[in-house]
Amino acid sequence: MTAAGTRWLIALGGCLRAPEALRRRLRREAPFERILAADAGLVHLDTLGLEPDILLGDFDSLAPERLAAAGSARILRFPSAKDESDGEIALRLACEAGARDMLIIGSCDFTRPDHFLANLDLLAAAKQEDARRRLELTDGRSRFLPLLGPESATLCHPQRDPLLPGIPVVSLLPLSPQLEGVSYRGLVWSLEAATLRRGPSRTLSNRPADAGGEFCVTVKSGLALLVLTREDTIS
Repeated sequence: MTAAGTRWLIALGGCLRAPEALRRRLRREAPFERILAADAGLVHLDTLGLEPDILLGDFDSLAPERLAAAGSARILRFPSAKDESDGEIALRLACEAGARDMLIIGSCDFTRPDHFLANLDLLAAAKQEDARRRLELTDGRSRFLPLLGPESATLCHPQRDPLLPGIPVVSLLPLSPQLEGVSYRGLVWSLEAATLRRGPSRTLSNRPADAGGEFCVTVKSGLALLVLTREDTIS
């Protein structure tokens, strides 16, 4: 497959929460060069009013009539018995096509926690393969962004971010054995060039300090997962 731009939307199966908020976000952001649906991810595109350019999978969780109505989408069919999940194939295809900015929707469904955790691993692996990639997995209420140092992520407080209305919980989870130079700006509990190790829960459940401003998380070295979750999803 030839390169087709750098910004991709990838729709996976599983849950999609707060679709209207996600629809508003997509309207205000730059358009996608390619939209890809993996199997039942096509249902999420229907909810968002989007059409795929590429549709792939074994199609074991998509109604045959919906597949037949896929229009001009390029259909890539794979057997059910295979060594890769549909999500892994989708992410690999996008990376091989030169995608640099990938928003991945769906997946966060704890009726299949194995798929969700595997997709987080796929995100981390794609980031390690090329640190220039910007990757995010979201179900519409939570956001998961891998950070590979040296890297900073600057985000809006949710009063200015339609994807996260209300008060968010901001957590940083080390994925590598150690993170170096972790700093927070604009969060209630600050850090300055901290060293964090995988295991302790020190960086769970922070909050933005300024309701109208931005906050920034910086990692100088190591691989981490930045997680933003609406407080009303926390039990």
